[in-house]
Amino acid sequence: MDWLRQLPDRVLYEMSYPFSPEARIYWLYLLGAMVMAFVVHRTIRRTVAGADHSFLRYLCPKTIYLHPSAIVDYKYYVVGRLIRAFGLVPLLVGAPTVARWTEDALEGLFGAVAYSGPPGPATLLLYTLVVMVAFDLGVYIAHFLQHRLGILWEFHKVHHSAQVLTPLTLYRMHPCDDVVAGLCASFAIGTTAGAFSWGLGGPVSEVLAGGVNLALFLFYVFGYNLRHSHVWLHYPGWLSRLVLSPAQHQIHHSRDVAHLDKNFGLVFSFWDRMAGTLYVPVERETLELGLGGGEDAEYQTVAALYLLPFHKAARRILRPFARTGRSP
Repeated sequence: MDWLRQLPDRVLYEMSYPFSPEARIYWLYLLGAMVMAFVVHRTIRRTVAGADHSFLRYLCPKTIYLHPSAIVDYKYYVVGRLIRAFGLVPLLVGAPTVARWTEDALEGLFGAVAYSGPPGPATLLLYTLVVMVAFDLGVYIAHFLQHRLGILWEFHKVHHSAQVLTPLTLYRMHPCDDVVAGLCASFAIGTTAGAFSWGLGGPVSEVLAGGVNLALFLFYVFGYNLRHSHVWLHYPGWLSRLVLSPAQHQIHHSRDVAHLDKNFGLVFSFWDRMAGTLYVPVERETLELGLGGGEDAEYQTVAALYLLPFHKAARRILRPFARTGRSP
């Protein structure tokens, strides 16, 4: 009964995502993206086709926001929020649990560290930055595995089947994808939190803005939502080798052979540099998005986005046992 009584509140929370700083489509993050898109528009309006009309027409072209793929994104977003409200996407293990495991393990190996009082501002800011770096590493590992392991790729295809990019394409993720990403992020953040708590002899907290890690909050404000858009915002080469630009993530969605399996990171690009998966464009590139080979057409209904990955993953698992040749 408690579950039923709480359901309306959970539905309201999920549907009010644009008003929650914890959601990546928070209105302030969208506003920040609009401001940066305005700067891009003012810069390129005389040199790039399609940018010579009004800013609003440049920002929200009908060919993208009324594209059948975008319509599927909108439907999938609403259904996904309802699924979460009903609690149908499990979190197998959270960062606090991993933090306790890590702290207990370090204490068992090296003994307890005496508590020396609350950490100062410098320590708190350092911890805030390190947590964001750990989170980004967890996201990179999850994303890398989703592309390189065949079973996981079948679920990640849902995201890459988008033929146009809008901010809601972010939520075109299969629940199994979310579980993998959540596990990797939880272990990365939890290990970091546990190590800091053990090293300081007591709890330590991130500096927050609206309940979000301050460093991550700033990253979201400064153009994050342009990653899933048609707005080409590319950083100078030196900065692109440190922080991934929106254009670099758009390249990640490209089906060009030169772009496949590139730019897996969320915030930082040095993970990609170390793994040899970094792609830094020299100039604006024309991108064809989607899976290619006609496969995109299979993912253009909400039901297909949820169910088709299970079918394709099962085929991969059963393939070694499939008959070869014609049956007698």
